[in-house]
Amino acid sequence: MVDPAGRVLGSLALVHWAAYQAWWNLPIRFSLGDSLPLHVCDLTGLACGFALLTGKQWLTAITYFWGLALSTQAFVTPTVEWGPTYTEFWLFWETHTIIVGGAAYLVLVRNFRPTVRDLCLAYLSLVGYAAITLPMDLATGWNYGYIGGGSPSSATLIDSLGSWPWRLLPMAGLTLLAMLLLWLPWAIVRRRSGAAQTAHPLD
Repeated sequence: MVDPAGRVLGSLALVHWAAYQAWWNLPIRFSLGDSLPLHVCDLTGLACGFALLTGKQWLTAITYFWGLALSTQAFVTPTVEWGPTYTEFWLFWETHTIIVGGAAYLVLVRNFRPTVRDLCLAYLSLVGYAAITLPMDLATGWNYGYIGGGSPSSATLIDSLGSWPWRLLPMAGLTLLAMLLLWLPWAIVRRRSGAAQTAHPLD
């Protein structure tokens, strides 16, 4: 069910996403290697807006798993290089807050409860993203998705995972682990609920 408030929030999220992309693609700051909306958070922000607006299950799954497993890293090791007197500072934090807040809204208000199918869809979609993005990064020297040969300008978890390309293996494993942990509590609740109904079939 798509609630009216969620539609409003989704519309606002998409307006913000468009403004964010327009800002970074102005000629004065445009860079082929960084301005294109090809980072995971760019795609998650777009999915978040449309998930809130339309209620589509696959968009909701991507927002939940990509948003909480990956975009939350921005709060742990932010890559923003500007202070609060710069527009870029606010765009960075607003973008990631919208993604994480949107994922929370889908759980708390829309009652999204991820299934194993949602988990598989989200992870395989991320594998597909990497399969497209990695060859592009290698061919151009870019680092979209942070899976290319470069490193983020600020220190992040990636720096502790070893040198490229070997760090890609722990990156994939940690991402899968994070997504499994996001799915597991709901799987446990679902199993216990099923067991309770079996034990008390007349309740």
